[in-house]
Amino acid sequence: GPVGRLLLTLTILASVTTFIGSQLVAAGQILQQVVGLADPLWPMLAIAGAVVTYSAVGGYAAVVVTDMVQVAFIVVGLLIL
Repeated sequence: GPVGRLLLTLTILASVTTFIGSQLVAAGQILQQVVGLADPLWPMLAIAGAVVTYSAVGGYAAVVVTDMVQVAFIVVGLLIL
C-alpha cells in the first residue's frame, strides 16, 4: 500500500545517498593523496563537479552506458573468482 511505498522510497533514497556519498569521500581521499592536499573537501568537490558535468554534457545515456560497462567488469571479475 501507500505506507509501504513511502517506506521503500525512503529506504532507497537513504541507501543511494549513502552509496554516492561514500564514493565521493573515497574518490576525494584518493585524489587528495595523489595531489598532496591537506583537506579532502576540495578534491571531493572536484570529483562531484566532474560527475555532474559529465552527466549534464553526456546526458543520461552516457551514464547508462558507463553503468553497463562497469557491470560487465564486475560480472567478469566475479566469474574469475
